[in-house]
Amino acid sequence: MKVLNVPQYKQNILLLTGAIVESQLVDELEYTKQMNQLIKKIGKENIVMKCHPRFDKLYGDENVLHSLPAYIPGNVVLFNYDVIIGYNSLLLVEAARMGKKAISL
Repeated sequence: MKVLNVPQYKQNILLLTGAIVESQLVDELEYTKQMNQLIKKIGKENIVMKCHPRFDKLYGDENVLHSLPAYIPGNVVLFNYDVIIGYNSLLLVEAARMGKKAISL
């Protein structure tokens, strides 16, 4: 992905973040608690994060994850990951259609 200068990470899990708290779909404290537990369970060394391009505020342990630039479209990098985890994202549908494991929170 040299054209877009996308960082290449060895992790195979992509965590999609952003918009959930800002849209008031999940309370900030609950979101932070649950995300911290998820990151701890999977291991921060196994996850790469991709923020929504318009909602890039990070909560809790999201701040310690490797991350892809928010300006890069998620569907461009999906093929680099085996598992895609997120809330309310069309990228989960695209990932599932590609044969990836897509987990909706």
